[in-house]
Amino acid sequence: YQMDARLSDAEKVFIMHGVQEGLRNDGRSCGDYRPMWVERGVLSTTDGSSRVRIGDTDVLCGVKCELVECEDSSKETERLVFSVDCSANATPQFIGKGGDEYAEELADALHFAYDNESVIPDLAKLTLTSTHFWRLYVDVVILQYGGSVVDAASVAAKAALYDAEIIELVTRPADENKMTVDLPEGGVTWKLDLKSAPLISTVTKIGSTNVVDVTLEEETCSFASLFVGASVQKAGAEPLVTMTRQAGGGSLDAASIDEMIQMGVNAVARLDTLLMERLAAMEDEHPVPGQTFLS
Repeated sequence: YQMDARLSDAEKVFIMHGVQEGLRNDGRSCGDYRPMWVERGVLSTTDGSSRVRIGDTDVLCGVKCELVECEDSSKETERLVFSVDCSANATPQFIGKGGDEYAEELADALHFAYDNESVIPDLAKLTLTSTHFWRLYVDVVILQYGGSVVDAASVAAKAALYDAEIIELVTRPADENKMTVDLPEGGVTWKLDLKSAPLISTVTKIGSTNVVDVTLEEETCSFASLFVGASVQKAGAEPLVTMTRQAGGGSLDAASIDEMIQMGVNAVARLDTLLMERLAAMEDEHPVPGQTFLS
């Protein structure tokens, strides 16, 4: 699924020639991201939330924790549920059901990027008893489309999960060898370890050149993109690739795919370092829910 900006043939040629020379319209090199704004704790009605802006792209994410009771929690493997909604105001192409296909593609990318046991090492803590577990719903809303939406959505999801506070529950034995779950006094909460949670970098091929963080105009000039999801397991180490998925109608050869994956991994490594520094710095800011979102 690809967005289109209204560009003349001359404008497209100008953008493509600039990219081939390693100089984009806004002065960035092929591997550079635009300035990124990240906020957390922006929605008071959620257990964790974030807002991310990259250029004209604006993404909001909220996390809700639900206590699920089932027959056998070991058979219920889905602890994180991702959903994406595309606002009709984001781009005219999302009016009606125009954004449904794109939203599904985004949600699948996030799901597969997180579908690895090593990305959240303490995910097992969400299982409380043999019949009770926490399920986290990660809901992403695309407020405005300006390119690199998948990248922004992955940053927003990680930031919102980082912000999410989960209530510490107490388990007690009940009748028929079952367990019951109670809410203790004091309302103690805990957070998941999100240091290794993945990010997604979209590597786009414009002509014969690979670039990251394309603008809407650059996206119009491309013929294929590759979503690269990667998890930084240890500082300074090569990130673990958790997901790759092609988008766009063009074909890619094996050598080109390897180059794009490596570029995406390098981009994730840099982006993750900066994001974790920003999230750590925001720990002391004590955001007021709703204040930053409305400002």
